[in-house]
Amino acid sequence: MTSMEKACWWELGVSLLSLSVVLILLLVVPEVAPAGFAFLALIAFGRVFLTQGAKGRIIDERDQAIEIGARHTGVAVAMIVLICGLSVLVAFGDEPSVPKSTLVWMVWTAFTLSCLVKGLVAVVQYRADHAA
Repeated sequence: MTSMEKACWWELGVSLLSLSVVLILLLVVPEVAPAGFAFLALIAFGRVFLTQGAKGRIIDERDQAIEIGARHTGVAVAMIVLICGLSVLVAFGDEPSVPKSTLVWMVWTAFTLSCLVKGLVAVVQYRADHAA
Protein backbone atom coordinates (compact mmCIF):
# COMPACT_ATOMS: atom_id res chain seq x y z
CA MET A 1 0.00 0.00 0.00
CA THR A 2 1.49 3.31 -1.07
CA SER A 3 1.52 6.42 1.09
CA MET A 4 -1.05 8.03 -1.20
CA GLU A 5 -3.39 5.06 -0.76
CA LYS A 6 -2.96 5.30 3.01
CA ALA A 7 -3.83 8.99 2.81
CA CYS A 8 -7.00 8.18 0.84
CA TRP A 9 -8.06 5.59 3.42
CA TRP A 10 -7.36 8.17 6.14
CA GLU A 11 -9.47 10.80 4.38
CA LEU A 12 -12.35 8.38 3.94
CA GLY A 13 -12.21 7.32 7.59
CA VAL A 14 -12.02 10.86 8.93
CA SER A 15 -14.95 11.94 6.75
CA LEU A 16 -17.06 9.06 8.04
CA LEU A 17 -16.01 9.85 11.61
CA SER A 18 -16.97 13.49 11.17
CA LEU A 19 -20.39 12.64 9.74
CA SER A 20 -20.99 10.12 12.52
CA VAL A 21 -20.08 12.63 15.24
CA VAL A 22 -22.31 15.28 13.67
CA LEU A 23 -25.26 12.88 13.48
CA ILE A 24 -24.77 11.70 17.08
CA LEU A 25 -24.46 15.28 18.33
CA LEU A 26 -27.52 16.24 16.30
CA LEU A 27 -29.53 13.63 18.19
CA VAL A 28 -28.05 14.37 21.63
CA VAL A 29 -27.19 18.10 21.68
CA PRO A 30 -28.40 19.79 18.48
CA GLU A 31 -27.00 23.21 19.40
CA VAL A 32 -23.38 22.03 19.21
CA ALA A 33 -23.74 19.54 16.36
CA PRO A 34 -21.70 21.62 13.86
CA ALA A 35 -18.69 21.18 16.16
CA GLY A 36 -18.45 17.63 14.84
CA PHE A 37 -17.12 19.02 11.58
CA ALA A 38 -13.95 19.96 13.45
CA PHE A 39 -12.77 16.37 13.01
CA LEU A 40 -12.17 17.22 9.34
CA ALA A 41 -9.00 19.00 10.47
CA LEU A 42 -7.54 15.54 11.04
CA ILE A 43 -7.39 15.12 7.26
CA ALA A 44 -4.68 17.77 7.00
CA PHE A 45 -2.67 16.39 9.90
CA GLY A 46 -3.01 12.84 8.61
CA ARG A 47 -1.56 13.77 5.25
CA VAL A 48 1.54 15.15 6.93
CA PHE A 49 2.11 12.10 9.12
CA LEU A 50 1.06 9.38 6.68
CA THR A 51 3.13 10.61 3.76
CA GLN A 52 6.24 11.31 5.91
CA GLY A 53 6.76 14.78 4.50
CA ALA A 54 7.80 15.64 0.97
CA LYS A 55 11.06 13.67 1.01
CA GLY A 56 9.49 10.32 1.99
CA ARG A 57 6.66 10.42 -0.50
CA ILE A 58 6.82 8.70 -3.85
CA ILE A 59 4.09 9.75 -6.25
CA ASP A 60 3.92 8.24 -9.70
CA GLU A 61 1.64 9.04 -12.63
CA ARG A 62 -0.98 6.54 -11.49
CA ASP A 63 -1.20 8.19 -8.06
CA GLN A 64 -1.50 11.62 -9.67
CA ALA A 65 -4.24 10.44 -12.04
CA ILE A 66 -6.20 8.82 -9.21
CA GLU A 67 -5.83 11.92 -7.02
CA ILE A 68 -6.96 14.31 -9.77
CA GLY A 69 -9.90 12.14 -10.81
CA ALA A 70 -11.03 11.64 -7.21
CA ARG A 71 -10.69 15.36 -6.43
CA HIS A 72 -12.73 16.35 -9.50
CA THR A 73 -15.45 13.84 -8.62
CA GLY A 74 -15.58 14.99 -4.99
CA VAL A 75 -15.80 18.67 -5.88
CA ALA A 76 -18.44 17.99 -8.54
CA VAL A 77 -20.62 16.08 -6.08
CA ALA A 78 -20.24 18.82 -3.47
CA MET A 79 -21.17 21.55 -5.95
CA ILE A 80 -24.19 19.62 -7.22
CA VAL A 81 -25.42 19.02 -3.67
CA LEU A 82 -24.84 22.64 -2.68
CA ILE A 83 -26.48 24.16 -5.75
CA CYS A 84 -29.44 21.77 -5.69
CA GLY A 85 -29.93 22.33 -1.97
CA LEU A 86 -29.88 26.10 -2.36
CA SER A 87 -32.24 25.91 -5.32
CA VAL A 88 -34.72 23.80 -3.37
CA LEU A 89 -34.53 26.16 -0.37
CA VAL A 90 -35.11 29.25 -2.48
CA ALA A 91 -37.80 27.68 -4.69
CA PHE A 92 -39.84 26.02 -1.95
CA GLY A 93 -38.94 28.14 1.09
CA ASP A 94 -41.25 30.60 2.74
CA GLU A 95 -38.82 33.48 2.35
CA PRO A 96 -36.78 34.64 -0.65
CA SER A 97 -33.57 34.39 1.39
CA VAL A 98 -31.84 31.49 3.09
CA PRO A 99 -31.03 31.71 6.82
CA LYS A 100 -27.36 31.99 7.77
CA SER A 101 -27.40 28.85 9.92
CA THR A 102 -28.78 26.83 7.02
CA LEU A 103 -26.01 28.11 4.75
CA VAL A 104 -23.37 27.14 7.31
CA TRP A 105 -24.82 23.63 7.54
CA MET A 106 -24.98 23.30 3.76
CA VAL A 107 -21.38 24.45 3.22
CA TRP A 108 -19.97 22.13 5.90
CA THR A 109 -22.06 19.23 4.63
CA ALA A 110 -20.92 19.84 1.06
CA PHE A 111 -17.29 19.99 2.16
CA THR A 112 -17.65 16.77 4.14
CA LEU A 113 -19.33 15.06 1.19
CA SER A 114 -16.54 16.27 -1.06
CA CYS A 115 -13.91 14.69 1.21
CA LEU A 116 -15.98 11.53 1.60
CA VAL A 117 -16.54 11.06 -2.13
CA LYS A 118 -12.92 11.91 -2.94
CA GLY A 119 -11.65 9.33 -0.46
CA LEU A 120 -14.15 6.72 -1.62
CA VAL A 121 -13.39 7.19 -5.32
CA ALA A 122 -9.65 7.03 -4.69
CA VAL A 123 -9.91 3.89 -2.52
CA VAL A 124 -12.13 2.16 -5.08
CA GLN A 125 -9.67 3.06 -7.85
CA TYR A 126 -6.68 1.78 -5.85
CA ARG A 127 -8.54 -1.45 -5.00
CA ALA A 128 -9.48 -1.91 -8.67
CA ASP A 129 -5.83 -1.53 -9.63
CA HIS A 130 -4.80 -4.13 -7.05
CA ALA A 131 -7.45 -6.57 -8.28
CA ALA A 132 -6.33 -6.28 -11.91
